[in-house]
Amino acid sequence: MNEHINLLITGDVLIEKKIDINYSQEIKKLISCHNYFCCNLEGPIATPLQKKSLDDDCKVCQNKESIDGIIKAGINIVSLANNHIMNYDILGLKNTINYLEEKNVSYFGAGLTWENAYRPIILNNSNVIVGLINIADPQYGTCNQYGGRGYADCFDTKVYRIIQQLVEKCDHVIVVCHAGLEDVEVPLPEWRDNYKNFIDMGVSCVIAHHPHVLQGWEDYGNGRIYYSLGNFIWESDKVKSCMNPTIMVSLQISKENIAYKEYPIKYDSGNISLIYEKNVYRHMQYLCEILNNEDEYIKLVNAGCQLIYNRWYKNKFFSLVGQSPWDSFKHIIKNIVMLFLYGFKDNDRKIWLFLESNTMRYVLKRIILERNRWHQ
Repeated sequence: MNEHINLLITGDVLIEKKIDINYSQEIKKLISCHNYFCCNLEGPIATPLQKKSLDDDCKVCQNKESIDGIIKAGINIVSLANNHIMNYDILGLKNTINYLEEKNVSYFGAGLTWENAYRPIILNNSNVIVGLINIADPQYGTCNQYGGRGYADCFDTKVYRIIQQLVEKCDHVIVVCHAGLEDVEVPLPEWRDNYKNFIDMGVSCVIAHHPHVLQGWEDYGNGRIYYSLGNFIWESDKVKSCMNPTIMVSLQISKENIAYKEYPIKYDSGNISLIYEKNVYRHMQYLCEILNNEDEYIKLVNAGCQLIYNRWYKNKFFSLVGQSPWDSFKHIIKNIVMLFLYGFKDNDRKIWLFLESNTMRYVLKRIILERNRWHQ
């Protein structure tokens, strides 16, 4: 009798080009030791000729042959709740689901109905039952935005009801969440609170991705939280993203507990291998320790919010009314011309989607508070 379920989870996968992925012998051996291997499919399996969504987001899609290659390597579960899965509208999601079903790959987190999008996956053997649910920060492509077709919103009340049901019937519940602030190595305090709330509800583990970089992890209550695994494979000429180091997390799950082990990995031009450098392990330890150093942690959070606000969010904010930031002579002239020709031209869809994203709200609130010091 097998007393454990062995689950290997890794981060974001985006492969827009046809490429053969080469796994080191150690990676192959690691995969073979697990019953289940899960990654996040960051975007649909679609072709650029298909209809793209109208939402203001960078459009990406997966190369079918390359995804077939990672399935042959051992991926047998994919999470679909992410801000790119609806980039090619409903047809792109439908094509993705049809392909995964054809390849006998389990998926969760998105679907063509409310029920399928929020449907958990149950892993079980004769000794242990594990429930998994996949959710994401509501940015582009939630079921609320597409009338029941899309991905699962992490703040939908259905999520709490499903988690409660899973806690009652499963030995362990694992929440896989696509959320957080991109390219920043510490999680936002609000996301830490959100994930701790899941643990308080009885969840054993929360595993997150989306920031594209490795963030720390911590034990809380009776569970563990991984704030960001980083990318697993990222092959895109359109969207550049940080890669190394990232981790794969191994969970050996028994009825009584979960044993965790983190494996730092490196991806380089189609090659994946384990990392053994001491400086990488020291960096991993630092990211975990910083979570318990309140002053230093908040400094890094504030710096990260300012960085991403200046890089992306400020432009998004001004674009809601058809403007650019008034921070250069070029933008000033452009804004005056736009005001003369069109006035303040707002976009209801953009405004709605901007308000949907919890991360964007968290960042803007922090920037405004720090600027004005209202909280002191």
